[in-house]
Amino acid sequence: MTTIGKVRTRSELLDSLLNPSAKVEPQFATYNVRTKDEKTYTGVLVKRDEKQLVLRDAENKEIAIAGDEVESVRPSRLSLMPDGLLSALTPQDAADLLEYLATRR
Repeated sequence: MTTIGKVRTRSELLDSLLNPSAKVEPQFATYNVRTKDEKTYTGVLVKRDEKQLVLRDAENKEIAIAGDEVESVRPSRLSLMPDGLLSALTPQDAADLLEYLATRR
């Protein structure tokens, strides 16, 4: 994300802010993990091996799950970035955010 302005046009950035789940880059793909005790976790896959699966959630917290506790791992079509993000911002704040992202090179 630190160089997003290099690889995305302002139009693409705005579209991503308005429709975060329309196109999710592979490195930001989210997964839904269900454990044997029927808990469900969602996040970006950080690590997975026989011993452990680690997700990073929307609050940037890592969730470690023992490998033998994982029942299923399924890709999600949704971005961790919430829909309606810009609705909480003033028009000027939204413009400032877009400018900030565009200048990240």
